[in-house]
Order: sequence, then C-alpha cells, then structure tokens
Amino acid sequence: MSLRTPGGLKRFLALVEETPHILVAIAFFYAIPFMVPTLYWVRILSMAFVLALFALAYDVALGLTGLPSFGHAAIFGMGAYALVWSLRLGLPLPIAIVASLLMGVALGALMASFLKQVREIYYAMVTLAMAEIMHMLMDKAVQISGGFTGLRVPMPDSLYSPGVLIAHLALSCTVLFMCIVVAFRKMKVERSRAALAYMILATLLLLALLMAFPTLAYKAFYTPVYRLVFALYFISFTALWTSYVLLRRLANSTFGSVLVGIRENEERMLALGYDTAKYKMLSMVISGLFTGLAGGLFALVSLTPVRPDLLGAEYTIEVLLYSILGGLGTLIGPMVGAGIITFLDMRLRPFLGAYWLLFMGVFYVLVMLFLPFGIVGTLFYKRVSARRLFLKLLRSLRR
Repeated sequence: MSLRTPGGLKRFLALVEETPHILVAIAFFYAIPFMVPTLYWVRILSMAFVLALFALAYDVALGLTGLPSFGHAAIFGMGAYALVWSLRLGLPLPIAIVASLLMGVALGALMASFLKQVREIYYAMVTLAMAEIMHMLMDKAVQISGGFTGLRVPMPDSLYSPGVLIAHLALSCTVLFMCIVVAFRKMKVERSRAALAYMILATLLLLALLMAFPTLAYKAFYTPVYRLVFALYFISFTALWTSYVLLRRLANSTFGSVLVGIRENEERMLALGYDTAKYKMLSMVISGLFTGLAGGLFALVSLTPVRPDLLGAEYTIEVLLYSILGGLGTLIGPMVGAGIITFLDMRLRPFLGAYWLLFMGVFYVLVMLFLPFGIVGTLFYKRVSARRLFLKLLRSLRR
C-alpha cells in the first residue's frame, strides 16, 4: 500500500516552492524581534504592519478595481471602536477581532451601495462626505466614543500569557525549518544560488533563535511588558501576511482579473457580459473587511486611547500616499510604502520638527519624478532594475 500526499498538501507545497521568497520573508519577520536589542524596534514594526494592512486593504478598492474611495478612514476608525467596545463588554479578544471584521463588512457594504448611483470622482466625494458625517457624529457622541479623551483599550489577560510568546517562538522555528527544507529541495532540482542563499539565511536565523532560547525563556516568564509587546507583534504580523496571501490569491484568480478589467475598461467588461456593479460592490466589501481588521488591530497595537480622529480624512489621505508611494495595484507596494513612511515618521520627525512636512513633500516629489508608478510599481511594470534607477538619478543630478 503506497502513501499518497493529499491534493491540498501538494498544492500548498507547489505554491511554497514557486514563491520561496514569501516564506523566507515570513520567517525573517517572525525571527527578527528576538534579535533586536530593544522593544522600541518591535513597537515600530508592529505599527508598520498594521498600517501596511490598512494600505493593503485600500489597494483592493483603488489599485485593483479603480474605486476612488475617500471614506476608508471611517471604516478604519469604526473597526477600532468595534474592538474597544467588545473588549470593554468583557468579550474575549478573538470575538472582538471578529466584531471589527463585521463592522468593516457592514460599512463597506454601505459605501458600496452608492456605486449604483454615482461613479468616479462623484463616488469619491460621496464617500468623503459619509466619512466626515460619521466623524462628526462620533465626535459628538461622547458617551460611546469618549470624545476628545477617547476610550482606553483594556488589554486582555491572554496577551500577557507566556504561551503566546512560546507559540511565537515555536512558529518561528517551524517556518525557518520549512525554509531550509524548501530551499534544499529547490537546490537539488535547480542548483540556483538564490535557493542556497535562502537556506543559509534560514539556517543562521534558526541557530540564532536556538542560542537565544534561555534568555527568551527568562523574559517570557518574568517580564510582563516583554510578553505584551511580543504578543502584539505576533498578532499584527500574522494578520498581515495571512491577509496578503489571501488577497494575492484573489488578485491572481478570475475574480481578480475581472476587477482589473473593470479598472482598465469597464465598458468592455460590460460588453463581455460581466455584471460590473456586482463585482465593484464585492470589491468594496472585501476592502472594508480587511480595513476593519486593520482598525481593530491599530486600537490594540497603538497602546493609546481610541479617539474620533481616526475617522477623519487625514487617515484616508495617509493611506492613499502609502499606496501611491509603493505602487497602486501591486498589493505589496502599498505595504512597502506604509513601512517606509512609518519608519521615517518614527526616526526623522523628532529631529526635523517643523521641517518634517517640507521633507516629506520633497520626498514625494522626487519619488513621483523618478518612479512614476511608485517604488514597487515601477520595478514591476517597467522592468527597471534598482541599479539602473540609481544611475539615472545620478545622471539627472549631474545635469
């Protein structure tokens, strides 16, 4: 009797072997918080992951489908409030996260209902007006929103459990071991240098984790703050890569191809027999689902009270800038843009002070001049290497 690999497992292994860089990136980011010297960098990465999830969700609506929504900040903010309200009622954290998802779906469906009446810039204005109305209502409803002082997020006791940190460490070692196995299999078949580099990197990270295990165990059992910060990192990054994998599969499916077709030429998609209104509404609902999740995680990770300011248009403008900087329609581009801006905000804003906005303005202008499709978008669409872009920048400066 021969043993057979289940079909689902075969497809999973084939997907992993086709895209080993995703597995290596997941393993790297799971392991990196154990290597950094202070919790400050872990906090920065956690915030970057949540904002990257927000940008990823926004890219589904604007980047893939071409829906110019200016109301995503309302979904983001209400997702944060849904989690806070649930935790203050004594519900467990998983239920609170589900409440954020349901809030995102409900508001995404509400904004999608306007797609039958208005299109393009008019839809953008309607969603902006809706977001501002919700912002004003939450600002006045002090009893449920906390007003200017906001609502404090009660941290669940489960986040202080050593089991979360141990699960984080175990999952990191498991993914690193998978990286080594996949890289070894690819090296036997292809004998590529990339597979060898993946295997060496994963092996070094795995050895570093095993060497650091005694120190990690001590911190896990005797430092509550350490456990909390690492639990928030673990939750935010797991939500980010899981959402990215799901949305990447969606973008590469027939459904995703229809969304791109609607973005490029909706009239032709109508002529081919597709119900474009239905597809656009589904796209907005999916975007709202992940935006609500990002809002709930932001309330959890930020460790600050949730205020009505989260529903303001400033957050929609920020996520739009993330997407433009990284590259619309690429999924990974907005995530990269969110990471870059979060890092610059944390590190440079204290030094630049009042000149921060001037610096960011110049930075965006330079990116748009030399990378018209964004950082990742230009590399994808134009097939331009980073070396050629750097030489082009040097030549322009000499002139």
